[in-house]
Amino acid sequence: MSSSPLPDHLRDGRSMYSEIIRDLSPKIDFAEHNAIENTAGILASPTVVRHLCESLESEDARALLSNELIAQVLNGVAISPVRRAPRSHIIPKSVMWLVPERLRMYKKRMTQPRSLDNNLLALRAYIVVAMDRRLKADACAFVSKSNFQKSVVPANAKIQSGTSR
Repeated sequence: MSSSPLPDHLRDGRSMYSEIIRDLSPKIDFAEHNAIENTAGILASPTVVRHLCESLESEDARALLSNELIAQVLNGVAISPVRRAPRSHIIPKSVMWLVPERLRMYKKRMTQPRSLDNNLLALRAYIVVAMDRRLKADACAFVSKSNFQKSVVPANAKIQSGTSR
């Protein structure tokens, strides 16, 4: 008994899985939209904007970033209601496999935003400040550890490495 491979339309995406679930289970609706919020929506939510602004108003941020940059970012940050962006497909998924890879990559590049959003700039500044804090904490821990080792082990003592037999 020979088995033939599935036709292309059954191998693409979740169509076979969806069909099996529909046949074996009670009616289950499949998601039509992504459950994960897009980046612009997350960065424009009131909670995230508040946290970013608090971080950029800190002394650590003022020590790292120029006052002009901080003022520009804080003045440009916008809060918008959280809503899911509709999925816009220029080319439906059912025919996407017909489109050459080069055109798919071109489509991705052309649909990327051209201007820098102030909320995204605020996130980048937040990352710079947060990394600076973490690196300073690591440096302090490293310095205190090396000072601890110097006080515990006398300078003229030999440290044996390797395993003892």
